[in-house]
Amino acid sequence: MTTPPPRREHTADSDRLLAEQITQRLAATAAIKADDVQVAVEGGRVELRGYVESFAARLMCTEVAEAIAGQDSVSNELRVRPFEEGWQLDPAGPVLSGDDTDRS
Repeated sequence: MTTPPPRREHTADSDRLLAEQITQRLAATAAIKADDVQVAVEGGRVELRGYVESFAARLMCTEVAEAIAGQDSVSNELRVRPFEEGWQLDPAGPVLSGDDTDRS
């Protein structure tokens, strides 16, 4: 039987450093426009808030945050911006529910 490693104690400084690392990694990820993503960390718990352009970007933000060492959990509260004129849809992306397209 193996014992799990002891939980790391989180301080305000370690939380701030973790938030900075996640913010930098999000900004460096080409598939994510992270200008409107806020990262908050308290006690090792990460919360993502703000807006992204697609469901794929929303998922990717979670994956990026979970890949950073030191976090205990990630809560993704990001919202996908409503479609605006001039935006390009990702053909591999999910179909948005609630649209008015006649599928008959």
